[in-house]
Amino acid sequence: MVKNVSGRTNTASWIEDQHRWRIRVTRDGITKAFYCSTPGRKGQAEANRLADEWLMTGKLQSNAGVTVEQTVQLYKNYHLKLESIRRGIPVPKEPLARDLGNMRQPISHLENRLAPYYKKQLRRLTDGDLQGVLDQCAAEGKAKKTLQNIRSALTAWLKWCRQQGLTDYRPEDLTVPAGARNRQKEILQPEHLRILFSCTKTVMFNQEVEDDLVYAYRLAVLTGLRPGELLALNWNDWEGSVLHVRGAVNDSGRHTSGKNENAIRDIRLIPLAEEQLKLHCLRTGKRDGAIFSVPAQYVYRNHWYRYCEHNGIPKVTPYELRHTFVSICQKLPEGMVKQLVGHSKSMDTFGVYGHGVSGYDTLAAGQLSAVFADLIG
Repeated sequence: MVKNVSGRTNTASWIEDQHRWRIRVTRDGITKAFYCSTPGRKGQAEANRLADEWLMTGKLQSNAGVTVEQTVQLYKNYHLKLESIRRGIPVPKEPLARDLGNMRQPISHLENRLAPYYKKQLRRLTDGDLQGVLDQCAAEGKAKKTLQNIRSALTAWLKWCRQQGLTDYRPEDLTVPAGARNRQKEILQPEHLRILFSCTKTVMFNQEVEDDLVYAYRLAVLTGLRPGELLALNWNDWEGSVLHVRGAVNDSGRHTSGKNENAIRDIRLIPLAEEQLKLHCLRTGKRDGAIFSVPAQYVYRNHWYRYCEHNGIPKVTPYELRHTFVSICQKLPEGMVKQLVGHSKSMDTFGVYGHGVSGYDTLAAGQLSAVFADLIG
């Protein structure tokens, strides 16, 4: 076939068992299929027209019948391309969830929650449909934070659709149902902390062995580091009693700049925290590269759960070790705690009006030492 104005060289073919025309075309490394259920040459021409329009513009702007499914796929492809550019790699031909980077969870929410509306035309989508999504999630017992994330994913997707000229629809008032529960955070209690700071064994292949990451678990409790921050630490980030936090490793094993601008910080270590690093150094015999050689957060998480099961500790999440630290720090002034854990200004009562006070880190370290001494002896 001769190329047309869009550069397309193929044409739609009739899929007998689906009773519709289908054509697949590729643009910027992304392959997309277009369909039309109208029989005869008219349906074939319509499928080809949709493909041509997307090849030329990357949009479905003039198609009044664009479906929710089509726009979700375009939105996903857009973020796949952005993430590939950011990482300096070609767009994957068969992308995985991790190829979406930080957009993996929002797009997963869209794909899972909008599936009942996939065949609906975007222009016919209503506030009632989207509110129904949130109400259904609440009925399933989803936590309030999850519902807020789903609402944010929906509004961000629709904003992108408006920017692309796919719709003028703007949701008026999507609300998280009042009965949505807050997920109760779990922390380690003093009896569990005493186990953590006295037991170093775990099980691997049905054999009791030393846990190579036990000092990472302890350091998380003693510093409030996020799991990703802990895994991104290098030996040259540790200078005397100061630990420089300069980034994070996400669940896909990719290094990032951290959760927010406050995440880049220096932590004054208490003597017990310094001791864990020294013991880990003695065990590994290393003093260069990554302090904890773990490729991704899920590996760290699996090791921690195995340690918990072997030692009779409740399976709190690795992130809840950070909550354990913050809970222990309740005896300290709030301003000190916010600075220690690297909370953003939106979470920091004193963030707008307060500034770092010289000597606060040393004072906080001294008070923390006393608190942990009371807890674990």
